[in-house]
Amino acid sequence: MGNLTVPVWVVAAVAAALVAVVVVFTARRLVLSRSRGSFDCSFRRRVDVGEGGWVSGVASYGPGELRWYRMFSLRLRPSHVWQRSDMSLKEFRAPQGGEVYAVLPGAVVVTCVLGSGEMQLAMSSEAYTGFASWIEAAPPGQHARVT
Repeated sequence: MGNLTVPVWVVAAVAAALVAVVVVFTARRLVLSRSRGSFDCSFRRRVDVGEGGWVSGVASYGPGELRWYRMFSLRLRPSHVWQRSDMSLKEFRAPQGGEVYAVLPGAVVVTCVLGSGEMQLAMSSEAYTGFASWIEAAPPGQHARVT
């Protein structure tokens, strides 16, 4: 009987740790998605990979920057931070082919030009309207380009 007690405690400890991870993960997701200026946004670093490479996340506006957080992560810091002054919008379009299943329903794919190249974001059309306005409303002295 003593041998059965140890595995029960081990299983209970592992179950408690898993529950704690799920609670922290859920709390992080709620805090990110409910904070002011945040929106669901998928990200793809390489534009030339075709339909793959999309990662789901949440983006939020900061002072002169866009912060992007991975959706499935416990990390509290953003995975990517882009300065508004370094960003310009190249184009937006509807998802094509397999992208329809890789991004959120009803999303538009936005190609952004950065100093280091291009990247793509997928967001709702409402979020795109706000994003384009945010890029265009750059402070005086910064030249925003929206094409």
